[in-house]
Amino acid sequence: MATLRPLMLGYLCDELVDDPLRWEALLAEVAAVEGFDLGEVFHEQKMDSGLLPPQFLALIDALRRADAHVVAIPAGHLNGHRVPEASLVGRLRVGADTRIHEVCISQLTR
Repeated sequence: MATLRPLMLGYLCDELVDDPLRWEALLAEVAAVEGFDLGEVFHEQKMDSGLLPPQFLALIDALRRADAHVVAIPAGHLNGHRVPEASLVGRLRVGADTRIHEVCISQLTR
């Protein structure tokens, strides 16, 4: 019988990467190494896509619904929004009781 692993969700700003699908695969690898299953990855199309980025809000909602508490985010993908990064991090930590796992480009294995 397979053991269920805890769920990790992901968040990407697509305009910051050359290949969002490659990054999604990387997030899945990182999740597996850390003992998680990767669930949905939320793709923000543009950095200035609203006061609070729409996919970021969808991520918080999904974290609450799934009772997930870890999100993988590439380094720098919370910078550049209208809302300061510290506010977004605080919203994840307080609003969704979430720990952030920051993924660096050096972790790309392909």
